[in-house]
Amino acid sequence: PSGDARHLDGVLSGIVALGVQSVLLQILDSRVMGSTLMGVLVARTDRMDQAGGELVLFDLPARLRMVLEMLGLGSMF
Repeated sequence: PSGDARHLDGVLSGIVALGVQSVLLQILDSRVMGSTLMGVLVARTDRMDQAGGELVLFDLPARLRMVLEMLGLGSMF
């Protein structure tokens, strides 16, 4: 799982390096999200916000959306 998080972080980093400011990330068929992956998403969201961009998650399963809302991360979608 942490390898997936590192891979996603690298992909998002590369996209941002190309000058892309807004990224939409579809989260389908995911019942769980590990803390490492969640950390990557939060960190990338913060970095993109600071650079005037945004990282938006969509199509989240209801259970995952609820967990993110409980953690105060509802603004990510």
